[in-house]
Amino acid sequence: MTAKCTLFLAALPAVLAGPVRVARVGELDGQVEVQLHSYDAWRPAARNLPLVERSWVRSAAGARVELELDEGSALRMAGDAICELSDYTRLSTGQRITTLSVDHGVAYFTGETDGRDSLILAVPGAQATVRAGTRIRLEVNESASQIAVIEGRVRFSSPGAELDVNEGQTARIENGAQPHFVLRRELTPVDTDGWSEQRDQVLAASTSAGHVPDLFFGLVDLDGSGSWLQTEDLGTVWKPKMNAIWTPYQDGQWIWYDELGYTWIANETWGWLPFHYGRWMRTANLGWVWTPGKAAYFHPGAVYWLREANIVGWGPLGPGETWSAASLPKLYSKHNTTLARFSQDARVIRPVDAAEKVSTTAAVFVIAPPSPAWDSARFDAVRPVLRAGSTRIVPVLPGVTYEGGEAAPEAPPVPDLPPLPQEQFVAADAPAAPAAPVPEPGDMSSPAPIYTGIIVVNPTDKTAGNGRTSVSRPTHPHLPAPREEPPPRHEPTPRPRPKDADEPKSSDPKPSGQHSKPAGGFAQQWKDRAEYDLYAAIMNEHDAARRLPLLTSWKDKYSASDITQARNDLFIQAYAAMRKPELVLVTGKEALRADPLDFTAMYLIAANVQLLAKPTEDELWEGEGAAAQMLGNLDRLFDRSQKPANASEESWAQARTQAEALAHTAIGWIALHRRDYAVARSEFRQVLRIAPHASSAGGWPINSRQVTAWLEAATARSPIQTAGYRSSQ
Repeated sequence: MTAKCTLFLAALPAVLAGPVRVARVGELDGQVEVQLHSYDAWRPAARNLPLVERSWVRSAAGARVELELDEGSALRMAGDAICELSDYTRLSTGQRITTLSVDHGVAYFTGETDGRDSLILAVPGAQATVRAGTRIRLEVNESASQIAVIEGRVRFSSPGAELDVNEGQTARIENGAQPHFVLRRELTPVDTDGWSEQRDQVLAASTSAGHVPDLFFGLVDLDGSGSWLQTEDLGTVWKPKMNAIWTPYQDGQWIWYDELGYTWIANETWGWLPFHYGRWMRTANLGWVWTPGKAAYFHPGAVYWLREANIVGWGPLGPGETWSAASLPKLYSKHNTTLARFSQDARVIRPVDAAEKVSTTAAVFVIAPPSPAWDSARFDAVRPVLRAGSTRIVPVLPGVTYEGGEAAPEAPPVPDLPPLPQEQFVAADAPAAPAAPVPEPGDMSSPAPIYTGIIVVNPTDKTAGNGRTSVSRPTHPHLPAPREEPPPRHEPTPRPRPKDADEPKSSDPKPSGQHSKPAGGFAQQWKDRAEYDLYAAIMNEHDAARRLPLLTSWKDKYSASDITQARNDLFIQAYAAMRKPELVLVTGKEALRADPLDFTAMYLIAANVQLLAKPTEDELWEGEGAAAQMLGNLDRLFDRSQKPANASEESWAQARTQAEALAHTAIGWIALHRRDYAVARSEFRQVLRIAPHASSAGGWPINSRQVTAWLEAATARSPIQTAGYRSSQ
């Protein structure tokens, strides 16, 4: 079997998509810069600066920097080097996907995965997959890339070889017209080895880990900067070693992130965990203390906001406080509130100098300051291509994964599905989506799902000479497929048996009227002729309303049918045709429970969740989960091996693009409903990049005019809500 470095993401039932993952700039010395997005300018790195996916970090000669990842691993760069957080995501299943690319220079990595996660280090011409606790050194120059395993073991992949590289070994790829692979059974020390090892020892020795078991980075900063105390009302708290007049969220700045909104960057050396997890509280006997809380998800900063003209202010929220702009914050006071000058489209907010006499007399509470306007010119921003290539997770890294060796065995054939009717159960004259923004997400309309037939096989055509119908291979043959031929009307189908099987024993059970699967277990069986006749009647009925009772009868009479999954999909399509989105979600959830990669269910849930007038949180959860599951498995669902023989390459590629656009649209629409405007904007921009001219007339499941309107609404309705409470300052 060919040894290929592939990534298999376990298919689990669709759940809520994971939050944005954030890494942290930790220890640094010398000139270090970051570029958060391709359209951003390089800026000096600062301790506690959050890094998101696709961030670039570069260090100059003589500089050193440590990046801490959220699962506890660390990447360090020494000297002239550059790296990218190429893939840094959390799937809807909770799995973390991490790919770090080193373009040139010396870098160190220390970390491990928990078994479900994927963690890859990429360099020009090779990659190392981390599967256990590992410490490695990466060295990249113009002539070669080298991976030295200091501790543990990695899976090394390159054009010349794929193998496990163990502790004390070095794998080297020498660049050239024909890359040359060398495995050395020794490590050659370099000057910065001692620095990296010392940092490993410091991070491993943290005593704070036992107090916050769900958090894994920024822990060592708490050890020497404060003390852990046990309180009666707040439980375990951490008290910083600060003077009596110190107040949280006063020493630092807010930086705008498209993924996160305004995010607090603390100047305190220990200011990572206490400002992005848990809450602050001022107690009578202890002063300010930090309560870690139970949530292990990054937040930009738990504060209340107020605004007046060209001024904004903020202050800490208390533990467990759910605050809206219509209520008075528990910790609101003049002493706890920090002020800053604010201008429209500001991407950085800095507190005013203490000497400035700035006060508020007519301020009102707001959820957050207005978001900066989106500059469409950013769409055109590009970066130089990394020498490591494109390293977002794909099944195989082109030009890196070893292709030689023994050929992989062919997958056994999967029988075809019976033909579904040509009708798509969606009105051809479905109205186009309105172009104007809708004032309230709760009342917004959305275009009817234009079901393009991506997962419906083509109608049958006659095969010359024998009069039999030729059934197309299903677009997604993971569905259980019944036999093409019906069983006889009165006699059960003979039980098929492999040629080399022993004769059945007299004691073998033979349930009346049931038929086992043939060798290989791929073909599905009808229970009897009556089930087949019922199925045929369903497929001959093209009206969804009249088809539904037949489906219900089939389910009642044959609840344990071998082709339950195909039946589930017929139910989903019928409810979609009848414009019953709530039933599409209920039936789709059942189908995904049986098969998490049921494309019909994912596709129609993502389309129909947008038709719900007043969706519940559970329905939004199901819709977002289905869309995220579809996005996470596009490569697998649209692999070339799944393409029907009669489908062109162009139509197959367009089908994938339509599914991707639909999924992003659904996630954005759900975020708009939740007033998560940053996520909504990000998703709608993705849609417009993928499908800038999509329309229902062109067979798309989305309408780019409507998506544009939603994007404008999300931009105009940045998370701002004013209320009647005014500042007393």
